[in-house]
Amino acid sequence: MRGLGAVLRLPRLGLGGGLSHTLTCLPLLLAPDQPQSGTASGKLCRGVHTEQPWIRPRPSVRSAHGHTWQDEFRWLEAGGKRVQRVLDDEAAAFRHYMEGTEFLQASLLESMLAQLPDQQATEPESVGGHEYLTEQSAEAPHRRYLRRAKAGGGVEVLLDEGVLATEYGALCSLIQMKLSRDGSSIAYTVDPGDGSERLQVHVQRIGSAGLGTRLPQLEGSVSIEWSHDGSHLYCTRADALGRPSRVERVDVSAPEHARPECICEEPDAAFWLDIGKTKDWRYLVVSSNAKRSSEVRVLDWEAGEGPGKLRLVHPRSPGLEYFVEHADGHFYMLSNAQREDGQYSLFRIPAESSSPSPPPERWECVLPAGTQGLVLEDFDAFRRCLAVYARDAATGLPRLALLKLVLEAPFLDVLTVQCRPDLALTVHEYEEWGDPHSTAGFLQVQTACPYQGLRGGAFPPTLITASSTDTRVPVWGPLKWAARARAMNQGPAPILVAPDLHAGHAAHESQRLELAALLQAFAMRALGLA
Repeated sequence: MRGLGAVLRLPRLGLGGGLSHTLTCLPLLLAPDQPQSGTASGKLCRGVHTEQPWIRPRPSVRSAHGHTWQDEFRWLEAGGKRVQRVLDDEAAAFRHYMEGTEFLQASLLESMLAQLPDQQATEPESVGGHEYLTEQSAEAPHRRYLRRAKAGGGVEVLLDEGVLATEYGALCSLIQMKLSRDGSSIAYTVDPGDGSERLQVHVQRIGSAGLGTRLPQLEGSVSIEWSHDGSHLYCTRADALGRPSRVERVDVSAPEHARPECICEEPDAAFWLDIGKTKDWRYLVVSSNAKRSSEVRVLDWEAGEGPGKLRLVHPRSPGLEYFVEHADGHFYMLSNAQREDGQYSLFRIPAESSSPSPPPERWECVLPAGTQGLVLEDFDAFRRCLAVYARDAATGLPRLALLKLVLEAPFLDVLTVQCRPDLALTVHEYEEWGDPHSTAGFLQVQTACPYQGLRGGAFPPTLITASSTDTRVPVWGPLKWAARARAMNQGPAPILVAPDLHAGHAAHESQRLELAALLQAFAMRALGLA
């Protein structure tokens, strides 16, 4: 990927999803006598359309596995006041570039809002004797979670996001809400919206006022699930790097004084824990998921709860993924077992705990991958049937390459991040990007790194968003890429960074249309349309 160009894979995006961004560049050679004095960003690179901050390079050599490379913007990783000045300069330059587009932004936003219906409501979901739905309107923009009895009667409000906003602020988000089996209570998690993604947990009796009881002892939980009898709440707890590494439960009969009890722990930093339940409420499902492998344990609620009760369905194996449901005395599993192409088939095995689970080659295949040309993606188990979700096979479909002008929270300095296991997501993504602790893994990461792959040439207009409170993509990655790209840019197009347009990795739901209008206005100006 170091020939005439490099295809740069930019994951960890916020609103835009994955993308490919192709740039043709030349190697950077930093002269040893490059000046080091002066302010961090004290002069401007003038282009045809804008003034861009100049971030001072400082010679710095890194080495690993017998390879050395220059990282002249390494100093940005240190943070502090100098880096804050850089962020301030970048924000000022972006505001200057966007001057005169205020009316355009307002028109774009008005057009987007006009396309929204006056009132939005989800299709009711039937659970027990009730139907559950959500609604919101222009007059009441905060979403309300409702239920109504199938036999008739009034509508009950389970939770009002407007009430959440009065407690946590306008940028809070409801992340998960779980209904107890008897339908009497809800448990839910809230992101306060400060960018930390550290969730708060509440339990509440349906019909009670306010927000119920907050469980501070479960702060930092990632996923939650009720026990089958509603006596306990299970959760996954995040470690210092945000990885869900423990499953705990707490007695909710007296939640203010209950201490969490550890059910299991995942020591491998490449695996993240997740919990759920089977649709028939027979099993709690604890999944350990890496990028390309998984392992599932189940807790049979009919056999009792507590530590030591988890049963392994099948041990983890490199490249083997499987996901479990239960119905009619069997575990049904969507898995890539028995195939070389990685596609999923639907399997089943007996759920009895008296005998060990058979090896994957002996799993009974219920629906093979590729049946009727479909790609299996998910399934649900019901009392009398299975519902399988699939899509048409993509073979033969045309591909369209697009140049994206706006990169939202892109993952650009892959090599530095993957060499930092102290950062969130790093170890978990070794399977995807490579483990730089080995020579082969290091070279794989280096080759895939957009920051390392930059070469000189005429760059397209580019805007990069970044947040100083992003726990997934460090803000210095986009800054380093932009600084190096500007130094190599042989054309007039601007390369801008818009820092802290929102907190954290992605914008709050209430900010997204305004942000979309801003980014569209940038694209129109960059293309000479505004």
